[in-house]
Amino acid sequence: MTATEFATVLGDHTGPAVSTTEHVLAALYALGVDNAFCSRGTGCSGGVWDFFQPAEARDGVDVIRWIAAQPWSDGKVAMIGKSYPGITQLFVAKTQPPHLSAITPLSVLDDTYDTLYPGGIFNNGFALGWARDREADARPATRAGQGQEWARKRIADGDETCRDNQALRLQSANVTKAVAANAFLRGAASDAIAPESFVHDINVPVFLAGAWQDQETGSHFANMLGNFSSDIPMKITLMNGLHQDSLGPAVLSQWIEFLDFYVARKIPSIPATTRAIATAALGRIFGRGATLAPDRFTDQPDYASALRTYEAEPKVRVLHSESFFSWVRICVLPLANTSVSSCENRSRSWRILVPSSSSSSQ
Repeated sequence: MTATEFATVLGDHTGPAVSTTEHVLAALYALGVDNAFCSRGTGCSGGVWDFFQPAEARDGVDVIRWIAAQPWSDGKVAMIGKSYPGITQLFVAKTQPPHLSAITPLSVLDDTYDTLYPGGIFNNGFALGWARDREADARPATRAGQGQEWARKRIADGDETCRDNQALRLQSANVTKAVAANAFLRGAASDAIAPESFVHDINVPVFLAGAWQDQETGSHFANMLGNFSSDIPMKITLMNGLHQDSLGPAVLSQWIEFLDFYVARKIPSIPATTRAIATAALGRIFGRGATLAPDRFTDQPDYASALRTYEAEPKVRVLHSESFFSWVRICVLPLANTSVSSCENRSRSWRILVPSSSSSSQ
């Protein structure tokens, strides 16, 4: 199988959680990677940059088409990624690329406006800082102290294509001015960059995870969950936590299951060697005891039976008592000193989910 990550955060921008998760997935799948900070108009790429521009989605389609055509690919491509690399999946998937088998957006938003102006108040914290950073990334790397350091190094080492692609950099959008000019909703123009307005067009299986206390994209992503088509398989994980928590062990095991079912088309199973490596890596990042969950479907007689069992499970998994103050997966409320598996609630639909003090499935 092939899983491709469109626009993931790599290089100097890679945090330990991102890197660890990618290494675990790389041990299981073939990863074709397109760098978020080397998307159109940044790094060594050509063109000009603007956030969520239509050309960016077309670039994603091209990446999928290219990977599907490679001799090492079986033509089934998935997308993985968190934050901007997760949100761009929604924009690409709405175009329904023929070789796309599934998407797995993590820590996303439902409406760009609500992130820039939550409650109508300008977000001069994360949103402003993010815009300024992306503007800096999009400046010509041919100038000292501008653009991205790795791109400047490539140019210094003789990469002529990278150097030539800097020619259009000054035509990139002034994002901070664009944010200031969009202090009010503008109908169709605002909807064009609001995933909640178009996720109904996505026609492939979706794995989505997010945290209520996400300090970057916010918690209102859950408002769009009911907008996805009811005809596609979906698995959703909701939890307490911060922006990076969607990469934690509690999600990673379910993520691997999903990719095995809908892209590899096999009964999910993690080899013992990979599991041992993952346990060591996850323990260093998320705390002692962090590990992948046991294989859940290896007792099924065949793939079709396993898939039926998997799809019969509720779509929504809520880790309602997971502590976001620590990566140690211990439930603090309402069941103290209980493993996270005892603190899951599941529901057929997010909109009918009823909070319960019981630890059993709903």
